[in-house]
Amino acid sequence: MTRDDPGDYSTRERSAAPHQGFFGGRSGSSDHEREGGAHLLIVDDEASIRVSLHRYFTKLGYRVSMAENGREALVTLSGSPPVDLVLTDLVMPGYDGRELILQMRTEHPTVPVIVISGYPAALLPDAGPDGKPLPFIAKPFALDAVAHEVRRLLHERSQRPHE
Repeated sequence: MTRDDPGDYSTRERSAAPHQGFFGGRSGSSDHEREGGAHLLIVDDEASIRVSLHRYFTKLGYRVSMAENGREALVTLSGSPPVDLVLTDLVMPGYDGRELILQMRTEHPTVPVIVISGYPAALLPDAGPDGKPLPFIAKPFALDAVAHEVRRLLHERSQRPHE
């Protein structure tokens, strides 16, 4: 399987819908999910995952950018419009998710990060800038579970002063 081969993820996406499995979830979205149009950055070296997450979150009303690795992500984070939340893979060729997270602590410490990986959570940096463990979602994952965590973190961020 090549890096751009959709593999298991897109196969499962096309299987009998609707389902709650891989890249599954609700086809519609509530008014609550459409409010705000937060800007998400998806960082993953697997094109099928990036595209599937992009499609899903765009349908939910989010603005979505994509990056293949940590270096591309840092360029997007430094640009406009500002990124409200990052969903990143952990292990990627070149500049990986761990390096991205550590750099974000310095340059973008208020941007929440969710790690989505097939590798163990033990590879994560110890904690986020707030001292809490970083949210980790294991691959394979359900889209609804990712969306729930995105909404939770965006809500928490909106409740913090000075952001």
